[in-house]
Amino acid sequence: MSMELASVTTDHSDIAIKDTVRYNYRMICFTAGFGALILALIWFRATPVGITRFIVAGSQFVDVQQLPVNIHVMNGPGYDGQFYFRLALDPFCFSKTAYGITLDNPEWRCQRILYPLLCHFLSFGNPVFVPFAMIAVNALAMMGILWLVARLTRRFRPVLAAALLGGLWISFARDCTEITAILFVLLCWQFYLNKALRLSVLCGILAVFAKETAIVAVSSVWIWEIIQSMRTRRFQWMPAAGYLMPALLWLIWKIYLHVSIGAAGISGSSDFSLPFAGIVDSIRLLAHFGKMIPNLIWMVYFSWILWAVLAVALDNCSKPCMIEMLTETPPLIFFAFCTFMIWGIGFLLFSSAIWRDYWGFMRVSVDFQIASILLLSCRRQSRPLFDGYSLLVGLNTFILIARWP
Repeated sequence: MSMELASVTTDHSDIAIKDTVRYNYRMICFTAGFGALILALIWFRATPVGITRFIVAGSQFVDVQQLPVNIHVMNGPGYDGQFYFRLALDPFCFSKTAYGITLDNPEWRCQRILYPLLCHFLSFGNPVFVPFAMIAVNALAMMGILWLVARLTRRFRPVLAAALLGGLWISFARDCTEITAILFVLLCWQFYLNKALRLSVLCGILAVFAKETAIVAVSSVWIWEIIQSMRTRRFQWMPAAGYLMPALLWLIWKIYLHVSIGAAGISGSSDFSLPFAGIVDSIRLLAHFGKMIPNLIWMVYFSWILWAVLAVALDNCSKPCMIEMLTETPPLIFFAFCTFMIWGIGFLLFSSAIWRDYWGFMRVSVDFQIASILLLSCRRQSRPLFDGYSLLVGLNTFILIARWP
Protein backbone atom coordinates (compact mmCIF):
# COMPACT_ATOMS: atom_id res chain seq x y z
CA MET A 1 0.00 0.00 0.00
CA SER A 2 2.83 2.39 0.86
CA MET A 3 4.49 1.62 -2.48
CA GLU A 4 1.26 2.48 -4.33
CA LEU A 5 0.86 5.71 -2.32
CA ALA A 6 4.45 6.71 -3.08
CA SER A 7 3.86 6.01 -6.77
CA VAL A 8 0.71 8.14 -6.85
CA THR A 9 2.48 10.96 -5.01
CA THR A 10 5.37 10.83 -7.48
CA ASP A 11 2.97 10.92 -10.42
CA HIS A 12 1.19 13.96 -9.04
CA SER A 13 4.47 15.78 -8.39
CA ASP A 14 5.65 15.01 -11.94
CA ILE A 15 2.39 16.40 -13.35
CA ALA A 16 2.75 19.52 -11.22
CA ILE A 17 6.32 20.04 -12.42
CA LYS A 18 5.27 19.60 -16.05
CA ASP A 19 2.40 22.03 -15.60
CA THR A 20 4.75 24.59 -14.04
CA VAL A 21 7.28 24.22 -16.85
CA ARG A 22 4.53 24.51 -19.47
CA TYR A 23 3.10 27.60 -17.74
CA ASN A 24 6.50 29.29 -17.46
CA TYR A 25 7.25 28.55 -21.11
CA ARG A 26 3.94 30.08 -22.20
CA MET A 27 4.53 33.13 -20.04
CA ILE A 28 8.02 33.68 -21.48
CA CYS A 29 6.65 33.46 -25.03
CA PHE A 30 3.72 35.69 -24.17
CA THR A 31 5.93 38.29 -22.47
CA ALA A 32 8.15 38.45 -25.55
CA GLY A 33 5.11 38.83 -27.79
CA PHE A 34 3.61 41.48 -25.54
CA GLY A 35 6.84 43.45 -25.54
CA ALA A 36 6.87 43.29 -29.34
CA LEU A 37 3.27 44.57 -29.37
CA ILE A 38 4.26 47.55 -27.21
CA LEU A 39 7.12 48.35 -29.57
CA ALA A 40 4.75 48.06 -32.55
CA LEU A 41 2.32 50.50 -30.95
CA ILE A 42 5.16 52.93 -30.18
CA TRP A 43 6.30 52.77 -33.81
CA PHE A 44 2.73 53.19 -35.08
CA ARG A 45 1.89 56.23 -32.97
CA ALA A 46 5.30 57.80 -33.47
CA THR A 47 4.81 57.86 -37.24
CA PRO A 48 5.14 60.40 -38.78
CA VAL A 49 5.28 63.14 -36.11
CA GLY A 50 7.58 61.45 -33.63
CA ILE A 51 7.49 59.98 -30.15
CA THR A 52 5.99 63.14 -28.65
CA ARG A 53 2.64 62.29 -30.24
CA PHE A 54 1.97 60.19 -27.13
CA ILE A 55 1.70 63.42 -25.11
CA VAL A 56 -1.33 64.52 -27.20
CA ALA A 57 -0.55 68.18 -26.58
CA GLY A 58 -3.11 70.73 -27.76
CA SER A 59 -2.70 74.34 -28.84
CA GLN A 60 -5.34 75.43 -26.33
CA PHE A 61 -2.96 74.77 -23.40
CA VAL A 62 0.47 74.67 -25.07
CA ASP A 63 2.47 77.62 -26.40
CA VAL A 64 4.94 76.16 -28.87
CA GLN A 65 7.22 79.20 -28.67
CA GLN A 66 7.75 78.79 -24.93
CA LEU A 67 8.41 75.04 -24.80
CA PRO A 68 11.87 73.93 -23.60
CA VAL A 69 11.82 71.05 -26.08
CA ASN A 70 10.13 70.55 -29.42
CA ILE A 71 7.00 68.37 -29.21
CA HIS A 72 4.10 67.67 -31.52
CA VAL A 73 1.18 70.01 -30.81
CA MET A 74 -2.22 69.46 -32.40
CA ASN A 75 -5.00 71.99 -32.79
CA GLY A 76 -7.52 71.86 -29.98
CA PRO A 77 -7.51 71.11 -26.25
CA GLY A 78 -5.26 68.03 -26.34
CA TYR A 79 -5.45 65.43 -23.58
CA ASP A 80 -4.30 64.77 -20.02
CA GLY A 81 -0.80 63.63 -20.99
CA GLN A 82 0.23 67.22 -21.76
CA PHE A 83 -0.31 68.18 -18.12
CA TYR A 84 1.74 65.23 -16.84
CA PHE A 85 4.45 66.20 -19.32
CA ARG A 86 4.49 69.69 -17.83
CA LEU A 87 4.74 68.28 -14.30
CA ALA A 88 7.47 65.86 -15.36
CA LEU A 89 9.57 68.84 -16.42
CA ASP A 90 9.39 70.23 -12.87
CA PRO A 91 7.16 68.16 -10.52
CA PHE A 92 7.05 70.74 -7.74
CA CYS A 93 6.34 73.79 -9.85
CA PHE A 94 2.69 74.47 -9.06
CA SER A 95 2.31 77.58 -11.23
CA LYS A 96 -0.66 77.53 -13.52
CA THR A 97 1.54 78.36 -16.53
CA ALA A 98 5.17 77.34 -16.88
CA TYR A 99 7.44 75.94 -19.59
CA GLY A 100 4.89 77.02 -22.19
CA ILE A 101 2.12 74.79 -20.82
CA THR A 102 -0.94 75.94 -18.89
CA LEU A 103 -2.49 73.50 -16.43
CA ASP A 104 -6.27 73.45 -16.79
CA ASN A 105 -6.47 73.01 -13.00
CA PRO A 106 -3.18 72.82 -11.08
CA GLU A 107 -4.63 71.38 -7.87
CA TRP A 108 -6.40 68.57 -9.66
CA ARG A 109 -3.41 67.64 -11.83
CA CYS A 110 -0.74 67.94 -9.14
CA GLN A 111 -2.52 65.50 -6.82
CA ARG A 112 -1.47 62.72 -9.24
CA ILE A 113 2.19 63.48 -8.78
CA LEU A 114 3.81 60.02 -8.78
CA TYR A 115 3.82 59.32 -12.52
CA PRO A 116 5.37 62.66 -13.56
CA LEU A 117 7.80 62.38 -10.62
CA LEU A 118 9.01 58.99 -11.84
CA CYS A 119 9.34 60.36 -15.37
CA HIS A 120 11.35 63.32 -14.05
CA PHE A 121 13.80 61.04 -12.24
CA LEU A 122 14.12 58.63 -15.17
CA SER A 123 14.87 61.50 -17.55
CA PHE A 124 17.40 63.00 -15.07
CA GLY A 125 15.47 66.27 -15.33
CA ASN A 126 16.48 66.69 -18.98
CA PRO A 127 13.45 67.95 -20.99
CA VAL A 128 14.68 66.15 -24.11
CA PHE A 129 14.39 62.77 -22.41
CA VAL A 130 11.03 63.37 -20.69
CA PRO A 131 8.82 62.15 -23.62
CA PHE A 132 10.84 58.92 -23.76
CA ALA A 133 10.71 58.52 -19.98
CA MET A 134 6.91 58.87 -19.98
CA ILE A 135 6.60 55.99 -22.44
CA ALA A 136 9.24 53.89 -20.67
CA VAL A 137 7.56 54.20 -17.25
CA ASN A 138 4.18 53.12 -18.62
CA ALA A 139 5.68 50.31 -20.71
CA LEU A 140 7.52 48.88 -17.71
CA ALA A 141 4.39 49.27 -15.59
CA MET A 142 2.31 47.35 -18.14
CA MET A 143 4.82 44.51 -18.12
CA GLY A 144 4.76 44.60 -14.32
CA ILE A 145 0.95 44.37 -14.27
CA LEU A 146 0.99 41.23 -16.40
CA TRP A 147 3.72 39.69 -14.26
CA LEU A 148 1.70 40.37 -11.11
CA VAL A 149 -1.51 38.99 -12.61
CA ALA A 150 0.47 35.86 -13.49
CA ARG A 151 1.85 35.62 -9.94
CA LEU A 152 -1.52 36.21 -8.30
CA THR A 153 -3.58 33.82 -10.44
CA ARG A 154 -1.05 31.24 -11.68
CA ARG A 155 -3.11 30.93 -14.85
CA PHE A 156 -2.51 32.07 -18.40
CA ARG A 157 -6.02 33.16 -19.41
CA PRO A 158 -6.24 36.04 -16.88
CA VAL A 159 -2.87 37.33 -18.10
CA LEU A 160 -4.12 37.30 -21.69
CA ALA A 161 -7.34 39.08 -20.69
CA ALA A 162 -5.39 41.74 -18.76
CA ALA A 163 -3.15 42.33 -21.77
CA LEU A 164 -6.23 43.22 -23.84
CA LEU A 165 -7.74 45.79 -21.46
CA GLY A 166 -8.57 48.95 -23.36
CA GLY A 167 -8.06 51.21 -20.36
CA LEU A 168 -4.40 50.19 -20.06
CA TRP A 169 -3.71 50.74 -23.74
CA ILE A 170 -5.48 54.09 -23.88
CA SER A 171 -3.54 55.20 -20.80
CA PHE A 172 -0.32 54.04 -22.47
CA ALA A 173 -1.12 55.76 -25.78
CA ARG A 174 -1.83 59.07 -24.04
CA ASP A 175 0.84 59.18 -21.31
CA CYS A 176 -1.69 58.94 -18.48
CA THR A 177 -1.42 57.67 -14.90
CA GLU A 178 -3.76 54.66 -14.69
CA ILE A 179 -1.08 52.08 -15.50
CA THR A 180 1.20 53.27 -12.71
CA ALA A 181 -1.68 53.28 -10.21
CA ILE A 182 -2.78 49.73 -11.12
CA LEU A 183 0.79 48.46 -10.87
CA PHE A 184 1.17 49.68 -7.28
CA VAL A 185 -2.32 48.43 -6.33
CA LEU A 186 -1.36 44.92 -7.43
CA LEU A 187 1.99 45.25 -5.65
CA CYS A 188 0.12 46.29 -2.51
CA TRP A 189 -2.01 43.14 -2.69
CA GLN A 190 0.94 40.91 -3.58
CA PHE A 191 3.09 42.11 -0.66
CA TYR A 192 0.14 41.70 1.71
CA LEU A 193 -0.28 38.07 0.63
CA ASN A 194 3.45 37.59 1.20
CA LYS A 195 3.08 39.12 4.69
CA ALA A 196 5.37 42.03 3.81
CA LEU A 197 3.03 44.58 5.39
CA ARG A 198 5.36 47.57 5.32
CA LEU A 199 6.04 47.17 1.63
CA SER A 200 2.34 46.63 1.06
CA VAL A 201 1.41 49.88 2.81
CA LEU A 202 4.17 51.73 0.94
CA CYS A 203 2.83 50.50 -2.42
CA GLY A 204 -0.66 51.49 -1.34
CA ILE A 205 0.57 55.02 -0.68
CA LEU A 206 2.31 55.16 -4.06
CA ALA A 207 -0.83 53.89 -5.81
CA VAL A 208 -2.96 56.65 -4.28
CA PHE A 209 -0.40 59.31 -5.23
CA ALA A 210 -0.44 57.97 -8.79
CA LYS A 211 -4.23 58.32 -8.95
CA GLU A 212 -6.56 59.10 -6.09
CA THR A 213 -9.16 56.54 -7.17
CA ALA A 214 -6.74 53.79 -6.08
CA ILE A 215 -8.03 54.48 -2.56
CA VAL A 216 -10.90 52.10 -3.40
CA ALA A 217 -8.63 49.12 -4.07
CA VAL A 218 -6.18 49.89 -1.25
CA SER A 219 -8.99 50.35 1.27
CA SER A 220 -10.18 46.82 0.53
CA VAL A 221 -7.14 45.57 2.49
CA TRP A 222 -8.15 47.73 5.44
CA ILE A 223 -11.71 46.34 5.29
CA TRP A 224 -10.31 42.81 5.22
CA GLU A 225 -8.21 43.50 8.31
CA ILE A 226 -11.23 44.87 10.18
CA ILE A 227 -13.35 41.83 9.27
CA GLN A 228 -10.62 39.41 10.32
CA SER A 229 -10.21 41.25 13.62
CA MET A 230 -13.93 40.94 14.27
CA ARG A 231 -13.87 37.24 13.43
CA THR A 232 -10.89 36.39 15.64
CA ARG A 233 -11.75 39.03 18.25
CA ARG A 234 -8.12 40.08 18.18
CA PHE A 235 -7.74 43.60 16.87
CA GLN A 236 -4.33 44.24 15.34
CA TRP A 237 -3.68 47.95 15.41
CA MET A 238 -0.67 48.12 13.14
CA PRO A 239 -2.14 46.54 9.97
CA ALA A 240 -5.52 48.22 10.41
CA ALA A 241 -3.99 51.66 11.02
CA GLY A 242 -1.31 51.16 8.38
CA TYR A 243 -3.80 50.81 5.55
CA LEU A 244 -5.42 54.09 6.53
CA MET A 245 -2.11 55.83 5.79
CA PRO A 246 -2.59 56.06 1.98
CA ALA A 247 -5.88 57.94 2.32
CA LEU A 248 -4.58 60.08 5.21
CA LEU A 249 -1.37 61.10 3.43
CA TRP A 250 -3.26 61.83 0.24
CA LEU A 251 -5.65 64.06 2.20
CA ILE A 252 -2.70 65.94 3.70
CA TRP A 253 -1.17 66.31 0.23
CA LYS A 254 -4.51 67.56 -1.09
CA ILE A 255 -4.75 70.19 1.67
CA TYR A 256 -1.17 71.27 1.02
CA LEU A 257 -1.89 71.73 -2.68
CA HIS A 258 -5.03 73.68 -1.90
CA VAL A 259 -3.15 76.02 0.42
CA SER A 260 -0.14 76.36 -1.89
CA ILE A 261 -2.03 76.87 -5.12
CA GLY A 262 -4.91 78.79 -3.63
CA ALA A 263 -7.50 77.40 -6.06
CA ALA A 264 -10.62 75.45 -5.38
CA GLY A 265 -9.83 72.85 -8.01
CA ILE A 266 -12.16 70.46 -9.73
CA SER A 267 -14.49 68.89 -7.21
CA GLY A 268 -15.50 66.00 -9.44
CA SER A 269 -19.15 66.55 -8.58
CA SER A 270 -19.99 66.90 -12.28
CA ASP A 271 -18.95 63.26 -12.75
CA PHE A 272 -21.87 61.98 -10.64
CA SER A 273 -25.62 62.06 -11.06
CA LEU A 274 -28.73 60.16 -10.00
CA PRO A 275 -28.55 56.36 -10.42
CA PHE A 276 -28.76 55.25 -14.08
CA ALA A 277 -29.23 58.88 -15.24
CA GLY A 278 -25.78 59.03 -16.85
CA ILE A 279 -26.29 55.77 -18.74
CA VAL A 280 -29.71 56.81 -20.03
CA ASP A 281 -28.47 60.26 -21.07
CA SER A 282 -25.50 58.76 -22.90
CA ILE A 283 -27.69 56.34 -24.86
CA ARG A 284 -30.10 59.13 -25.73
CA LEU A 285 -27.35 61.51 -26.87
CA LEU A 286 -25.56 58.87 -28.93
CA ALA A 287 -28.81 57.91 -30.64
CA HIS A 288 -29.52 61.58 -31.33
CA PHE A 289 -26.10 62.26 -32.86
CA GLY A 290 -26.38 59.15 -35.02
CA LYS A 291 -22.63 58.56 -35.35
CA MET A 292 -22.18 54.90 -36.18
CA ILE A 293 -18.53 54.34 -35.23
CA PRO A 294 -18.68 56.12 -31.84
CA ASN A 295 -21.89 54.23 -31.09
CA LEU A 296 -20.25 50.89 -31.88
CA ILE A 297 -17.17 51.71 -29.81
CA TRP A 298 -19.30 52.74 -26.85
CA MET A 299 -21.50 49.64 -27.13
CA VAL A 300 -18.52 47.27 -27.29
CA TYR A 301 -17.14 48.52 -23.98
CA PHE A 302 -20.53 48.86 -22.36
CA SER A 303 -21.28 45.24 -23.30
CA TRP A 304 -17.92 44.10 -21.91
CA ILE A 305 -18.69 45.76 -18.58
CA LEU A 306 -22.18 44.24 -18.53
CA TRP A 307 -20.81 40.80 -19.39
CA ALA A 308 -18.20 41.04 -16.62
CA VAL A 309 -20.93 41.92 -14.11
CA LEU A 310 -23.08 38.97 -15.18
CA ALA A 311 -20.13 36.55 -15.22
CA VAL A 312 -19.01 37.51 -11.72
CA ALA A 313 -22.60 37.40 -10.43
CA LEU A 314 -23.18 33.91 -11.87
CA ASP A 315 -19.90 32.66 -10.43
CA ASN A 316 -20.87 33.82 -6.95
CA CYS A 317 -24.61 33.11 -6.92
CA SER A 318 -23.90 29.51 -5.88
CA LYS A 319 -22.40 30.71 -2.60
CA PRO A 320 -24.77 29.87 0.26
CA CYS A 321 -24.37 33.23 1.96
CA MET A 322 -22.83 36.56 1.00
CA ILE A 323 -21.37 37.02 4.49
CA GLU A 324 -19.77 33.59 4.32
CA MET A 325 -18.34 34.41 0.91
CA LEU A 326 -16.80 37.63 2.20
CA THR A 327 -15.34 36.16 5.39
CA GLU A 328 -14.13 32.74 4.23
CA THR A 329 -12.86 33.65 0.79
CA PRO A 330 -9.11 34.06 0.12
CA PRO A 331 -7.82 37.61 0.69
CA LEU A 332 -7.10 38.27 -3.00
CA ILE A 333 -10.65 37.41 -4.03
CA PHE A 334 -11.98 39.61 -1.24
CA PHE A 335 -9.85 42.55 -2.41
CA ALA A 336 -11.02 42.08 -5.98
CA PHE A 337 -14.66 41.65 -4.94
CA CYS A 338 -14.66 44.85 -2.84
CA THR A 339 -13.08 46.79 -5.69
CA PHE A 340 -15.55 45.26 -8.13
CA MET A 341 -18.60 46.11 -6.01
CA ILE A 342 -17.61 49.70 -5.18
CA TRP A 343 -16.78 50.51 -8.80
CA GLY A 344 -19.94 48.73 -9.95
CA ILE A 345 -22.03 51.01 -7.76
CA GLY A 346 -20.00 53.96 -9.00
CA PHE A 347 -20.87 53.18 -12.61
CA LEU A 348 -24.55 53.52 -11.78
CA LEU A 349 -23.89 56.96 -10.30
CA PHE A 350 -21.58 58.29 -13.02
CA SER A 351 -22.97 61.13 -15.09
CA SER A 352 -23.09 61.28 -18.87
CA ALA A 353 -19.80 63.23 -18.71
CA ILE A 354 -18.09 59.90 -17.96
CA TRP A 355 -20.26 57.61 -20.05
CA ARG A 356 -19.95 59.72 -23.20
CA ASP A 357 -16.17 60.09 -22.95
CA TYR A 358 -14.86 56.86 -24.52
CA TRP A 359 -11.25 57.45 -23.54
CA GLY A 360 -12.18 58.56 -20.04
CA PHE A 361 -14.62 55.71 -19.57
CA MET A 362 -12.04 53.08 -20.49
CA ARG A 363 -9.44 54.62 -18.19
CA VAL A 364 -11.83 55.11 -15.27
CA SER A 365 -13.10 51.54 -15.50
CA VAL A 366 -9.68 49.84 -15.63
CA ASP A 367 -9.66 49.15 -11.86
CA PHE A 368 -13.05 47.47 -12.22
CA GLN A 369 -11.85 45.42 -15.19
CA ILE A 370 -8.71 44.20 -13.42
CA ALA A 371 -10.84 43.19 -10.44
CA SER A 372 -13.21 41.31 -12.79
CA ILE A 373 -10.33 39.39 -14.33
CA LEU A 374 -9.00 38.36 -10.91
CA LEU A 375 -12.47 37.22 -9.82
CA LEU A 376 -13.10 35.26 -13.00
CA SER A 377 -9.64 33.67 -12.85
CA CYS A 378 -10.82 31.35 -10.07
CA ARG A 379 -13.90 30.08 -11.92
CA ARG A 380 -14.12 26.33 -12.28
CA GLN A 381 -15.15 26.28 -15.91
CA SER A 382 -13.64 28.43 -18.61
CA ARG A 383 -15.89 30.64 -20.68
CA PRO A 384 -14.55 30.81 -24.25
CA LEU A 385 -17.18 33.44 -25.07
CA PHE A 386 -15.79 35.76 -22.41
CA ASP A 387 -12.22 35.24 -23.60
CA GLY A 388 -13.28 35.76 -27.19
CA TYR A 389 -15.14 38.93 -26.31
CA SER A 390 -12.11 40.20 -24.41
CA LEU A 391 -10.15 39.73 -27.63
CA LEU A 392 -12.79 41.76 -29.47
CA VAL A 393 -12.48 44.54 -26.88
CA GLY A 394 -8.71 44.54 -27.32
CA LEU A 395 -9.01 44.82 -31.10
CA ASN A 396 -11.57 47.58 -30.65
CA THR A 397 -9.04 49.50 -28.56
CA PHE A 398 -6.45 49.41 -31.30
CA ILE A 399 -9.04 50.64 -33.80
CA LEU A 400 -9.79 53.51 -31.45
CA ILE A 401 -6.09 54.34 -31.11
CA ALA A 402 -5.73 54.21 -34.89
CA ARG A 403 -8.63 56.56 -35.59
CA TRP A 404 -7.94 59.24 -32.97
CA PRO A 405 -4.79 61.10 -31.90
